[in-house]
Amino acid sequence: MFTSTFSLAEFSFPTGLNSSDAEKLIDTFGVGFVGKWPASFFYEKYQTQVGVSWNYIDTEEVSKLGAGADEEPVEYQEFHFSQELPYQVDIGVHTSLLGLDNSMNTYGGFVRWGFYPFSFGRLAFTAHATSANYRSLIAMNLYGTVLEADFYFKNLVLTAGAGRLRTTVSFHESVFGINSGGSGGPKIRAAKIYSHQFLRASYRAGNWNLGVQSDYIKESRTGLILGYLF
Repeated sequence: MFTSTFSLAEFSFPTGLNSSDAEKLIDTFGVGFVGKWPASFFYEKYQTQVGVSWNYIDTEEVSKLGAGADEEPVEYQEFHFSQELPYQVDIGVHTSLLGLDNSMNTYGGFVRWGFYPFSFGRLAFTAHATSANYRSLIAMNLYGTVLEADFYFKNLVLTAGAGRLRTTVSFHESVFGINSGGSGGPKIRAAKIYSHQFLRASYRAGNWNLGVQSDYIKESRTGLILGYLF
């Protein structure tokens, strides 16, 4: 899956954070960029899918942290490429589109294995990873595994999944009001582990695939996925 991300709205990052503020910020930004995965239909073998997703991160609570910031939600799109392989396996990669927005960039990928097919669906295991950097003030590495169940209803696929997500976040010292005179990227690090649940509904009309995915990691986040299958 090829994913390219660019921001539509630039959130003015809060500064003057303390350790409690940083933890709350991780709960929003540290997990906010977890990837969306298109459904695998496996109606025809080894299909390729390209598409775009629309995502939204609410910053209402984060904008109140530290010295405060303008409440501006982060909206972004991801362009996708995924490939179905033999043995109920599909894989994908993602990367930000260079030159569209210097405030944010992401890259990563996933691999998914349908290890237990049954008459109206399958059980699958997914491993995924994403790296993101927002305005060189916060850098995030997300690694996760998910067990998911797909249920096929003609042109509709319903998916429920649950797993674990590890997030490693690095903050630039300036967000804590520190200025050591050094240069370079983020320097102060923290890590957290979360439970991750999601629901996805995907409808296929011809070669088009329209999906809605809602992830719950501390709070709910919903995105849309539109794909085209070859």
